[in-house]
Amino acid sequence: MQEWCGQMYAQLNNKEKFNIASHSYFEGEADENFKLDKTTLENELWIQLRINPKSLPTGNLKIIPSLEFLKMKHKEIKPYNANAILTDSTYTLAYKNLDRTLTIDYNPEFPYEILSWKETFKSGSKIMETTATKLKTITSAYWQKNSNTDEVLRDTLQLK
Repeated sequence: MQEWCGQMYAQLNNKEKFNIASHSYFEGEADENFKLDKTTLENELWIQLRINPKSLPTGNLKIIPSLEFLKMKHKEIKPYNANAILTDSTYTLAYKNLDRTLTIDYNPEFPYEILSWKETFKSGSKIMETTATKLKTITSAYWQKNSNTDEVLRDTLQLK
């Protein structure tokens, strides 16, 4: 992730345990390598939703939140308590200790497309919100669409 004053990233390797490598331009977070016992990853739940939303975990869980969120907020990479709620077309994760909620709206019919998502979290005294909504879908050989002439596809997808 590129921030205004530097770069940071985290990598999780799925071995006997989760092997974590985390790097940051912040001196206190510069180079960290450690292992965590395996648990649910927030990042895996998006894929699980697309395969079979009824298989998503619910109730009070231990989840490693999005690595992007943890790095952006300079939070420790570890499992956090979350409450997961599944309805016919929405999956919600609420992390009380992080003051963060992620809500994913999806089509309840196969192939369970993600229609939108919303993330809210506290930043200082403010509640910040990020939203995304699917506007358009195209089917193409995307791996061949990597030149400047393919930029027109951004308009087709209604991306700004």
